[in-house]
Amino acid sequence: MDEVISASKKYYSRFPNELWFICTAVGLGFVFDFSIGFYRFRLVDLVFVWSVLYFIKLSWQRHIEKKVQWLILLTICFIVVRLLIDYSISYRTDSLRVLLGMSFTFLTPIIYFVVRESRIDNKIVFRLLMIGCLISLLSQMGLLRWGEKELAGYVDLSRYINANKFQSPDLDYQERTITVWRAFSIGIAFAILFAKTKTIYKIISSIWLLLQIAGGGGSRGTFLYVLVAPIFILLLKRDNSMFGKKVFFSLLIGVLLATIYLWAPFGEKLAEKDNYSKTHIERATEISILFSEGWSGAERTGGFNARTQSYSEYIYRIFSSSEIFLWGVGESKGAAFAYVTNKQAHNMFLDIWGRSGIFGLFLFIIVNVFIISDLIKLLQASTISTKDKINVLAVAMALLYFYQPLMFQPVTSDRTFMIVFFLTAGLLKPLRRWVNGEFQQQQNLQIQFQK
Repeated sequence: MDEVISASKKYYSRFPNELWFICTAVGLGFVFDFSIGFYRFRLVDLVFVWSVLYFIKLSWQRHIEKKVQWLILLTICFIVVRLLIDYSISYRTDSLRVLLGMSFTFLTPIIYFVVRESRIDNKIVFRLLMIGCLISLLSQMGLLRWGEKELAGYVDLSRYINANKFQSPDLDYQERTITVWRAFSIGIAFAILFAKTKTIYKIISSIWLLLQIAGGGGSRGTFLYVLVAPIFILLLKRDNSMFGKKVFFSLLIGVLLATIYLWAPFGEKLAEKDNYSKTHIERATEISILFSEGWSGAERTGGFNARTQSYSEYIYRIFSSSEIFLWGVGESKGAAFAYVTNKQAHNMFLDIWGRSGIFGLFLFIIVNVFIISDLIKLLQASTISTKDKINVLAVAMALLYFYQPLMFQPVTSDRTFMIVFFLTAGLLKPLRRWVNGEFQQQQNLQIQFQK
């Protein structure tokens, strides 16, 4: 009886749909940022603000784990100390604006821990995936103010359907919420392709996947993603029957998708980024220089050399001083080191280490340990139906899509991107609870207790 009473008191917050509504409005390009005094407030910042309020409420009601509460408290203390130190060194208004923005970015894991404790079901996940497909399609048709150009690989449909393409500027930082919808769109295509579904669904998902990658783009991260994604899905499955055959076909599919991405049959002649003068295949395959000529060879090659040089310079400067190693250079500058190639590290670990020191890096790694643990537990969930498995694989593939820009792009200093990354990661634990039937069990226990 005591177990029934204890289980009946277990609580899960409602799923915060308004957070995703904001991401939809921003991703569609409906809203700009606006000024509040010296600070530039973005609509997507409301996701962070509301998540903080949710977190306080759930903590007050004792529905957040103690270890999570201590982690967030430690992070807040660390940020407050950094704010005081950094502001005392550079107290100009423009520096304060960057300092506050970067500090809020460092606290965005609160969003993950809020969504992590909510109720979720198949309908909610499916709805999010369909919104992702719709926004991705609108982007390809040229109807959005901020398209997917910087996300690499999409097919520009406007020239094939004679649509008047919206003359959009480059994808700005505050509009990165389109990334989450692009990730969901690609994720469900992979999930349907590899799950046990009817042939017609596999054909449709293959066509949709081609629309996502056949435009090229030359992004090294996207190239690696389409190459390793089939192997990743194989490793997620616990069925070891005919393992060798599955490895062969996964490799074959990965190579085929990578070839299509490099070929870019529906893309422009050159990779779409600024005034880049290389083709999609020339730009994307620069990463192979590391394996053929080593680090120095990559540094001699245009484009990819910026990454390798940044990594080298960041590592050198981090280890050049015990103070930087431990505490970093602070958050008020945005980028840790202004006079390095590419200015930013283009790697989430080096970027955070340079700005926040080893202590800040340690806190960030702990959060990612939570995320990877949630992902493993989700994929090891008990009996999952085919319909549910599609959603599980789609969310897992969307999360994998996020990690490629986290490793290769300057997005850890981009608050909007980090917001949608942690929103997506937060789906893992409630999705696992749902497929395991924990929410239904809780409801049954509550009914039993009331009787």
